[in-house]
Amino acid sequence: DLIHWTYQSKIEGFHECPDLMQIPVDGDENNQKWVIVNGDGTYRIGEFNGTEFLTKMSNTKVDYGYIYATQTFKQSYEGDHPFIQLSFIRVGNQPERTITWSKQQSFPCEVTLKTINGEVLLCRNPINGIKQLRYDSHFWKSVMINPGDNPLCDLKGDLFEIIVEVDPGNASEFGFNIRGEKLVYSVKEQQLSFMGSKAKLLPADQKIRLRLIIDRSSVEVFANAGEVTFSNIFYPEPANLDLEFFSTGGSIKVTNMEAYRLQSIWLKREQELGYYRTSDKQ
Repeated sequence: DLIHWTYQSKIEGFHECPDLMQIPVDGDENNQKWVIVNGDGTYRIGEFNGTEFLTKMSNTKVDYGYIYATQTFKQSYEGDHPFIQLSFIRVGNQPERTITWSKQQSFPCEVTLKTINGEVLLCRNPINGIKQLRYDSHFWKSVMINPGDNPLCDLKGDLFEIIVEVDPGNASEFGFNIRGEKLVYSVKEQQLSFMGSKAKLLPADQKIRLRLIIDRSSVEVFANAGEVTFSNIFYPEPANLDLEFFSTGGSIKVTNMEAYRLQSIWLKREQELGYYRTSDKQ
């Protein structure tokens, strides 16, 4: 009755904005696990008996950027859906900015449980609705990238989705230079690094898969099946609209790469309200 309370149990190491949900493992509705998510996006997988959450896991990261206040929903007016997670992205190792903003909403992600290298992990991936924003598509297939090559040299701008699958070959590292910020995968260390944070990332079928959502002041990275993600605010130089995909120390094979420019998610609604950006009239 929200007045008389009876103590049931406690989970150490959790504080703000918790989420508790039951998710099928590898899409199997007959094999579901309970997942509790902390305010900072860390999680544990276990069992819930109605009064206690039982687990042998410690708090485990999925996002190595700076997400917070994660919130998850499942049902909508359209019916039952997968679990969709939203969070705000906050400034990490950069100074707070007061001219515009220092926090923003993340792109909505579907959260799932997948078995990876024999371990069940929570994965985050952009919802399929992002496909509605795509235009000006570019594709590469079975392309060798040598040191000094840049297949993205003709793509300049600030709103992109890029998906790539890489066979590292004999390279020491490869990655993206996004308007001055480098996303780098070290082949020897099997480690992905971005904006001061690092995460172990094992190849899947001898390949590394990366998916990037690049916005005007944020970059969100989803690696392999989504078991490693980075969500970061960044402040690029306005005049720097360059994108680079590079290889260092040897050649890599791009088995597949897709690049799309993205439309504004808000633009149509803004115009319905009678608001037009200067560039829209040109």
